[in-house]
Amino acid sequence: MMSERTIRGNTYWHVLEHIPNCELAKEMWVKAAGLSRSFSSFHGPAYDDEMSAANEMPSDYHRFYENWHGHTCHFNSTMLEDAMKRTLKTKAYIIVNHGPITSTDHTHILPKGTPKDSGKYDPKIHLPKESKPLDKILYEEMWGCAIYDDIQQTKGMSIFSAFCIDDTMMYNKKSSGHKIVSCSFQQYTGEECALQLSLIAKNKIANFLKLDTEDLVKSIDFS
Repeated sequence: MMSERTIRGNTYWHVLEHIPNCELAKEMWVKAAGLSRSFSSFHGPAYDDEMSAANEMPSDYHRFYENWHGHTCHFNSTMLEDAMKRTLKTKAYIIVNHGPITSTDHTHILPKGTPKDSGKYDPKIHLPKESKPLDKILYEEMWGCAIYDDIQQTKGMSIFSAFCIDDTMMYNKKSSGHKIVSCSFQQYTGEECALQLSLIAKNKIANFLKLDTEDLVKSIDFS
């Protein structure tokens, strides 16, 4: 029997890439989402357009985390979106790739022959690499958020969900770029969807921060 206990939300931050296989990783997302009333949050390496498959020796340049023993599931945006859609109560979701990688100069890129489980490129310990542009833009990390609140308007989004959306869009302020991989909210998709969700979240957070301490505590549903 399914437990009737629930939690406000859950975070899978740098977890699902360590699951033995990706189907199990998706099942884990769905089960955790089933216990969460407001949101599910995701952070992990960006595996879209992977340069080296899991459990295979890289044949050329690759992102350093693509050749780690511990990364048994290269959990990409297609898998994350599928897991979000399997959760039927999902009212909105957004998946964003952050930190563009445009050439082999990027520290995330390692040359062929680099030992397994290596970290970011360090010319002092790694093989030399040629400087050249990549065929397509890759990314450092994939972040995502699924919302279960009935968010027809600002007051319908919990403050917890608002921070989940805001977090997904923020990443590292030093990073110059992101890609909205997928977004769904009412009739909106893509960049317009991301804008609408961001506006609702930012308005919710702004109104929350205007409250005095007593009203702030009263506004939070801790149940």
